Amino acid sequence: MNNEITKKETISYGIAGLGQNMVYLLSSTFLMIFYTDVFKINPATVGLLFLVARVWDACNDFIMGVLVDNTRTKWGKLRPYLMIAPIPIAVLTILTFTAPDLTYSLKVVYIFITYILWGMAYTIGDVPYWGLSAAMSHNSEERTKLITFTRLMTMVGSAIAIVGIPVLLNIFSEGEIYDRKGYLITSIIISVIGCGLFSLSFFNTKERVKPQAANTTLKDNLKLLKQNIPLLIVLASSLLGFSRFMAQSAGTYVTKYSLHDEDLFMVLGAVLIISVIIAIAITPLLLRFTTKKKLYIITSIFGAVMYVIMYFFGYDNFTVLLIFLALSSLSMGFFNVLQTAMIADSVDYLEWKTGKRAEGICYSMQTFFFKLSGALTNFTMGLVLAYTGFVENSMNQSQQVYDGIYSLVSLIPGIGCLLSVIPMLFYKFGDKDQKIWVAEIAKRREEAM
Repeated sequence: MNNEITKKETISYGIAGLGQNMVYLLSSTFLMIFYTDVFKINPATVGLLFLVARVWDACNDFIMGVLVDNTRTKWGKLRPYLMIAPIPIAVLTILTFTAPDLTYSLKVVYIFITYILWGMAYTIGDVPYWGLSAAMSHNSEERTKLITFTRLMTMVGSAIAIVGIPVLLNIFSEGEIYDRKGYLITSIIISVIGCGLFSLSFFNTKERVKPQAANTTLKDNLKLLKQNIPLLIVLASSLLGFSRFMAQSAGTYVTKYSLHDEDLFMVLGAVLIISVIIAIAITPLLLRFTTKKKLYIITSIFGAVMYVIMYFFGYDNFTVLLIFLALSSLSMGFFNVLQTAMIADSVDYLEWKTGKRAEGICYSMQTFFFKLSGALTNFTMGLVLAYTGFVENSMNQSQQVYDGIYSLVSLIPGIGCLLSVIPMLFYKFGDKDQKIWVAEIAKRREEAM
């Protein structure tokens, strides 16, 4: 049997991530400002929505992980869901960016229903997609290369979205300010293209790592999670560092209100994406000289320092702002690769320790914590905007509002980077350990046969 991931699979898997990230960035970056400025929903209410939706995802993602680990088909345990997911994701993305004429109370009900359903549909695709990276090969180095390329493609997807979405909004909005028509048509275009590309993760991939024959129960999966110490540490670090991605989400507010030019979001976004891509590209090179743990800690501390310096320099000098945004954003790229690679290693650890391979439940926790981090990000943004006295679509905010918005892309992400280091100090699992786990697992399989 050929145990190597082919170039066709790598390219298809990466392009699928590109498409998925186009859709995700549309939602994560533009949905909050769409709700507050177009649909006229109070920022605190929007923040509460994101938090409530993620609490539900605590159940939703876990259930999806159990379903995946109990799925047995001719296509595998993960790929069948990648055939199903793209259509409902596209439909519900469009519905979240639809602004029907309703009373305020019905508007709130509408956004709660459509956004929570969107999160459920996204989970159906996201958990199997990232779980597939651990099922395509047993080789940690090969997986890291796959994940690195995929993360690069996801950043390309983000770059396309960051540049393309404002262009589409300008084309299809009827006034100078982005309106409901612009958002609706833009969401249709991004959803159709993004979800079409995402479907490649089903058509051009293969699961090589075979699951155990026995099914697992909900109780079994809870026990497995408790035993997966490396996974729990990585997840704890991710949660404490939830605000490291806030610069991307809050960038729309900084450019529109603090810098008084919405079109500058493309510039800030381009700088951020280029930095992330550079970091992702050099991660495998740096891992030749150090471990995942050390690189994770060093780059997180570096990011924290850059974000804090950026905060004290302020936003009056746009060039200086771009320089520090570029430097601080490097930490996001390193995190993207290292977190996913370490979770893939934790799947091997769990199989080595328990004899059960559970990509579904492990990656359901990754997607849950990722979305929970996004919810905490938007909830924090909502609280800061409400506390400082933010008024939607007003270009004459108080200085307190401008300073509060700027802290969302500088000081607060810096604090998150620093906090994320704490759990990683207790991470005791290295690359040599992973090779030992894989060797012992292979030996057990041979003996069983």
